[in-house]
Amino acid sequence: MTINDEERMRRHEAVTFARANVELEGFKIPPDEIARMKRFVNGELTLSELLNGHEPTQTEGSANDGSRG
Repeated sequence: MTINDEERMRRHEAVTFARANVELEGFKIPPDEIARMKRFVNGELTLSELLNGHEPTQTEGSANDGSRG
């Protein structure tokens, strides 16, 4: 999926905010989850895929960008 710069910035800000909140509570986010967050920011995962841990196969692809909801 392709996302524009505005959507990428919106995703980056959302992920940064979420990470800060989790870390302020004293939790540590595992490196593999941080990598998944980066993939979401770059448009490689939808919000649903990020939250559910589901990653599309090459034949499956992504139906939407997960930016609504």
